[in-house]
Amino acid sequence: MEDAIIKTELHERIEHAEGDQLREIYDLLTNYFSSQATLSEWDAISPVRKERLEQSIRQAEEGLFRPARDIIRETREKYGLNG
Repeated sequence: MEDAIIKTELHERIEHAEGDQLREIYDLLTNYFSSQATLSEWDAISPVRKERLEQSIRQAEEGLFRPARDIIRETREKYGLNG
């Protein structure tokens, strides 16, 4: 598929997305572009942190996570915080 077609299709899908779906697309794209770290950045991370990151990724892939927005919302409701 040509780049122009891909860009058009992505633009159309984003244009029609709303609410949670739009936020999920934003999160995916932001995470993708943020994860384009160089190998030297990964090498600079301690072995313990690498293992924790890899564990977190495995847990997320298995569906063992809760979105931060849900936790923040619940915390605000529980403690009566504005935001």
